[in-house]
Amino acid sequence: MKRLLIAPALLAAMTACTTVFTATPPAGLQDARASRRLVQPPRPSWIVAGVRHTTKSLLYVADTYDNEVTIYMQRGRDQQPVGEITTDLTFPTGLWVDAHRNLWVANSYSELESNILRFPQGATQPDRTIPDANWNVDGVWVARDGSIYAINSGYYGNFEIVKYPPHKTVSQVVGDPNLTNDITAIAGDVHGNLFASGLTPSGGGEVDELASGSTKWQNTRIPLAEPGGLAFDRSGNLVVSDIGRDVIDVYPPNRRKPSETISCSAQCWAVALNHRSTRLWVDEVNDLNGTIDEFSYKQGAFIQTLAQPQDSYPQSVATTPDLY
Repeated sequence: MKRLLIAPALLAAMTACTTVFTATPPAGLQDARASRRLVQPPRPSWIVAGVRHTTKSLLYVADTYDNEVTIYMQRGRDQQPVGEITTDLTFPTGLWVDAHRNLWVANSYSELESNILRFPQGATQPDRTIPDANWNVDGVWVARDGSIYAINSGYYGNFEIVKYPPHKTVSQVVGDPNLTNDITAIAGDVHGNLFASGLTPSGGGEVDELASGSTKWQNTRIPLAEPGGLAFDRSGNLVVSDIGRDVIDVYPPNRRKPSETISCSAQCWAVALNHRSTRLWVDEVNDLNGTIDEFSYKQGAFIQTLAQPQDSYPQSVATTPDLY
């Protein structure tokens, strides 16, 4: 099940729709939101002055249908946004923060094409743009050596994973042949191994690994009802959201049985951890709305729901600094 992004005016021009990370919103929701964004000018980007040079960790939330990324401080109760990035964003669907605190955004549309944008911490304008020739980029992960990996869904849902070597804008296909039906998320561990979750041609959920330096994907054999987000904690455990079971499972390295299971109150999609791996943020989808809920990790105790704009429908979360 996917979140389907269809802007009515674009649909007639392109004769094709595009799918992105996570679930399909209820009927009429995507059209109403897309129409609103077409007729109203985007809100200007803004950020609290002190955040530009802060050493405190931040949390980024991609609100896809409002064409924005909302910024929060990680610590504190009753958190309100401290910034909002809207410049050059059109349907942002994937986020990642690298070791230098740069925010990378997978931008689904940019004048009928997609791209990947880089924003330095505290900046509201991108300082790097990587064009994506395959029309729809749904997720992004940046390795320690500067290589950029992205999920592409192509014109008609032909899913693949591509790699941009450091300082290059031409991609190489490193796609997983096992997940041609759908790729929902990518993430890497401290050793540079790449992991992908998605659906096999038979419709089953699967998490695969591409070991660093290898060209062959391997099935981790992790049981998965329906694939969602991926993340790693500081101990190297793989954190997997299972949409089909409304849970988040924590898998120690090379294990097929979770050491912990965290229950969500709705469908749990994208996930992100703080650097110390003591708190977990989850994109939870419930009917017309999505919320970002904070939990203790690994206890799974609910802490709070972040304040978000009305009718917010987030599709990705990221924390800074992300773990390497």
